[in-house]
Amino acid sequence: MALTPESLMASCSKGVSLQLTMEGKLDSGTIDLIDNDVLEAARATTSVFPEFRIAYFESGASHERFVDSVNGRLHLKLNPGNSLHYFRIERRGTHTFDTKADCVYKQAGSESDDVFSAMNGARCPSIAPLTDSRYIKRFSAELLYNDPAERPFSLAYRGWVGKYGDPNFYQPDPQTGGYWYSGPGAKCGTAQDNFWITAFEFAASPIG
Repeated sequence: MALTPESLMASCSKGVSLQLTMEGKLDSGTIDLIDNDVLEAARATTSVFPEFRIAYFESGASHERFVDSVNGRLHLKLNPGNSLHYFRIERRGTHTFDTKADCVYKQAGSESDDVFSAMNGARCPSIAPLTDSRYIKRFSAELLYNDPAERPFSLAYRGWVGKYGDPNFYQPDPQTGGYWYSGPGAKCGTAQDNFWITAFEFAASPIG
């Protein structure tokens, strides 16, 4: 189905797979989305979650900051008007899993987008100096399990977008609104230049 804001919000409140045909915004492909009620119902089936940390560096900052998940969930919002130079996902707690992050970012002096993939707490993107990553436009994140004895969790995520020159601009992902991404590798955010990720939320859930 063609994904538009109207068709998306009219979708049923179940986990859905939607075919993207948004010319000028994203390449065609299929992404898996989860309604918030479905996510919360799945999370209610367990009380033990994998824990992780998001470390990040935003414009205007002098050092890296971090936020720790609580019950497998966290929300991070940058200071108004700031852009995200990099982020990384670290494992915490007793669960055994790898972390993966992918991002699409705009590099200083470049008119094209660059793509980067990072594993197990490495920066996404990892370039120097840090400010050469002007802003991250889109991202995805995964928990990867190697031990079959572990109960596998997936990592649902969603983002909010800021705009250059307008510190008060703060809107949900223009592709999916308030829906959560659940498919591996599907990137939330925007393909438009001078718009960037200004907030994101992660939630671990026993959803296959």
